[in-house]
Amino acid sequence: MVDQYVEVSGIVTAVGTQKDAYTAAYYYIQMATGSEYAGLEVFKPSHTYSRGNMITIKGVVRETNGLTELVECFSTVTASSVSLP
Repeated sequence: MVDQYVEVSGIVTAVGTQKDAYTAAYYYIQMATGSEYAGLEVFKPSHTYSRGNMITIKGVVRETNGLTELVECFSTVTASSVSLP
């Protein structure tokens, strides 16, 4: 899937982390599928997402330092106040 344009949808399950100074720039989504790749960490400064938002993210899959990531992302909220998985 590297270098392919993909679209994923999921529910925002967490916002922020204690990783570093960019705490508020991270959010996490969980997809409806139950596979081992059902979650995604997203770094996007100045996002406005909240827990319970259903969002769709479109981007290009890249491998960087052994990590799979989406780059050149665009995302939209498709529903709000969704029950968390």
